[in-house]
Amino acid sequence: MADLSKSMKGLFLFICAAAAFYLFMTLMPRTEDLPVQTREVPHAVRAGGAYEPTVAAIVNGKEIPMEELSFYIEGELKRAEELGQEITPYIERAVRTGWIERAVTRELLYQRAVSESIEVPDSELREALASPKYSRGNMPPNKLEEFVRVDLMINKLIDVHVLSKVPVSDEDVKNYYEDNPEEFGEPEQIRARHILIEVKPSDSQEEKEKARKKAETVLAEARDAKSDFAKLAVKYSEGPSGERGGDLGYFSREDMVPPFEEAAFAMKPGEVSDVVETRFGYHIIKLEDRKEATTIPLSGIMEQVRFFLKYREGSKEVEEWIAVLRSEAEVKIIEPAGTQQGAPQMEGHGELATGTVEPKSSAHS
Repeated sequence: MADLSKSMKGLFLFICAAAAFYLFMTLMPRTEDLPVQTREVPHAVRAGGAYEPTVAAIVNGKEIPMEELSFYIEGELKRAEELGQEITPYIERAVRTGWIERAVTRELLYQRAVSESIEVPDSELREALASPKYSRGNMPPNKLEEFVRVDLMINKLIDVHVLSKVPVSDEDVKNYYEDNPEEFGEPEQIRARHILIEVKPSDSQEEKEKARKKAETVLAEARDAKSDFAKLAVKYSEGPSGERGGDLGYFSREDMVPPFEEAAFAMKPGEVSDVVETRFGYHIIKLEDRKEATTIPLSGIMEQVRFFLKYREGSKEVEEWIAVLRSEAEVKIIEPAGTQQGAPQMEGHGELATGTVEPKSSAHS
């Protein structure tokens, strides 16, 4: 994924994929610009010998429960681990801090929208829920409607105060769409399961040969017409996805390391691969489904493109306006025990500073 601070294409995809909440992650202040963080025991529970907060932050007296962010934090860390990223304490803290900062910005904007009586008609909410940009995530269904409504309120708020002053015509939108077809394409995707027999870099040649023989044995069992590949993955796979029956979900080319990608994309649904060797070990792949490349029609994303073009022209003004809201607000970030001294410091608006962990994808799952 492109660095959003350097690529406007990346920013557009970013907006379409997750709307306002994710948009404002690029507007977060640098860690060194934030007020001194405080940890308050009344908002904490004792775990593992240290106090851990149950409240992530307090914005103008409104508490943001840590529980509400845990889904996103844990999901991002798990996905990064499945893609081969080593989860260090630095990355854990970066991801946690990033999501908390996003939540603080979102809460500030939501509070302002409520104070200005900004509303979202049910018809507008239903239309947004049907949009492709809200169909790609894995948010629990009972949270999605509330999430989208707040998104729309925030978009309206920013439009009223900043973006309404930036003119973007239908012709501007059409021209951008036609001039940048690569930004509106859904690439070919496949869904696969796999069984990983892990090999560590430190393993001896004898250990590697033993792992290879085990993979060959499992392959023979997987190709038995009576076998259930998902159950075999649960039984044999040594990767994190084993507990899910080896399911890797849908992925595109270049999302996986080259040997895995080449083998998987050459298969037909229902086929089981030969043993595939990568730096993570030996894989047995079963292709479940394939989605051909498509183009998103302009009619389905007209307003998203317009919002992007407005934001592109008025991003500095949006950032400054949000910074004013932040300076006028009372915000407390509740830190867990052990992060007050010697904690990793993040700088700028880079991937770690925003909580985005984007390693080179792999099939280590």
